[in-house]
Amino acid sequence: MDKSTCEPCSRLGKTCLAFQWCMSCLDLLCSECCNYHKALTATKDHILIPSVKYKALLPYMPSMKCTNHPGKELEYFCSEHDCSCCILCKRNEHIGCQRIEKIEENVAEISLQDEFINLKIKTKRDIKVLNILSSSTDENLSKLNEDKESLYEQMKTTRQEVIKALEVFETNIKSDIEGQFYKESEELRKRKDTYLQKLSDLENFQHMLHTIVDINMKCNTSLFLLYEKSKQQIKQDQSVVESFISSYKNIVTECEVGSEIDNETLCVRMVKKISFHKDESPRLNLHSPEFEEEESETNASSTVEEEEIISGNESNNVNKDNTVSLPTTEKVKRQLKRKFMYKSNFALNPMDTKSPSVRLINVLSKNIVVVGESSEKRLIFYNKNGSKEGEYCLKFPPNSIASNGSMLAVSAYKAVVLIDGKTFKLIYLHYMGDNCYGIAWIKNKLIVNCEKKGLTLMDQYGVVSKTFNMFKDIVGIFQLCVVGDECIAVAGRELHEVLYLNIKTSVVKSVPVPGYCLMRFLTPFSNDSVILSICGENKIYKINFALGECELCDTSDTLHKPMGLDFDKNSNEIYLINSNGRYVNVYSIE
Repeated sequence: MDKSTCEPCSRLGKTCLAFQWCMSCLDLLCSECCNYHKALTATKDHILIPSVKYKALLPYMPSMKCTNHPGKELEYFCSEHDCSCCILCKRNEHIGCQRIEKIEENVAEISLQDEFINLKIKTKRDIKVLNILSSSTDENLSKLNEDKESLYEQMKTTRQEVIKALEVFETNIKSDIEGQFYKESEELRKRKDTYLQKLSDLENFQHMLHTIVDINMKCNTSLFLLYEKSKQQIKQDQSVVESFISSYKNIVTECEVGSEIDNETLCVRMVKKISFHKDESPRLNLHSPEFEEEESETNASSTVEEEEIISGNESNNVNKDNTVSLPTTEKVKRQLKRKFMYKSNFALNPMDTKSPSVRLINVLSKNIVVVGESSEKRLIFYNKNGSKEGEYCLKFPPNSIASNGSMLAVSAYKAVVLIDGKTFKLIYLHYMGDNCYGIAWIKNKLIVNCEKKGLTLMDQYGVVSKTFNMFKDIVGIFQLCVVGDECIAVAGRELHEVLYLNIKTSVVKSVPVPGYCLMRFLTPFSNDSVILSICGENKIYKINFALGECELCDTSDTLHKPMGLDFDKNSNEIYLINSNGRYVNVYSIE
């Protein structure tokens, strides 16, 4: 029922707007019903209130019906239980109560108006208290926000103080570092001054010797005495240099600057550690190209045939590194068993070779030769007549190339690139995670030399089947070539011997190379031998692993100090790139 309409009229089927509410009848009344209500004897004493006030009371007005017996109205009030009840509740649940009486009789005895005034006073007090509590809470929230902002300001201040403290710490540390490093550096500078002074004396002495050699004086007593004095001087100088070498020690630092933070107390402690010690066994590179070239000049008076092979253990006993030393001959073979006969050459297109850095060459097929430059990110394909057939662009310059007839494998930076030998297009690209250098095909698999990881055997899809990182001697920058079906040969600038590794048994053999030869490139020659080029010299060696021999093949000037080389078994020809990187020379081998 709509509470805004007159309820008696609604029961008669009429709709009238209500203006009053009878507190006794609990009905909303229209103006006409209000008049009848005031005129009738039974209702004339009923209290009527405006409907607006009734709406304010409505939410708080209790129901007149008993909750336990909905069909009965509340007629009694039990003072013992402080609750209202109907006639049935009185008979069933309050039968023993002494202080139960009708609500009408109870109302007649008390003044409800006064009681409501008392309730109003109590409510007013509670409202006042709640307003005070709300206001106090607002003040508390405001104070909390003020305290939070204050903490933020303190944090900013603290941060500035910490930064200032760190700056002071950094300044002190730098001062300490400068002082200690200056002390150690001063020691090194004094050592260098000693070396430079001796170097100056030796250069002056050498200039004197050059002067005598240029004058070509006839032998006399004065010259003889000078020679004897010079010999003594050289002995003394050599003794001094040897003492320099034996006493040479690198200064190694152990430095650390950091902080330690206690997560529980949030305390920060700055830590510094600066110490120096001398490396008792520093690595001195006494085999650089310049040094070895001077050594070769010193030994120029001896013939090539008299160069001694580095002596080794004549037994085939395996040492602790699983390396077998082959029995070696005392001299390089005196007879030149292999002779290179010059056949032809072709020039590399100047437009294709911007710099004399062509070092790599490989005979890809019967008619195709591929060359690579150490400074250019590409490979160039030529036919054997010298005409360019195509090129392939790489992301990095090539370090080594190898082919199996149909596919070309290239090591470039940290990747292995596989290229189709006919279309010159990419087939696969495998990232190795390490600098790749030597590469070779062995049967249907690739073996790659990684700078740190060593040798890795894998298939063309990049699946690794075996590694050889147990061999410390085969870790670095080396070139590879296949020897037979199960072995590879290893050569490099810093390795003064050629290693021979059986990938099935993991046994390593070695054949020393004469003098201080700087090996560069090698190519398969037979099932048990390879051909090796020597950096900057007109020397080609044949290394026979079965016999443990290092055979000098040719020293002809027509070799033009070869760099890269490859042997074509089909035509019995060897292809060499000369030292200026501009020509490919072709030789037959007799």
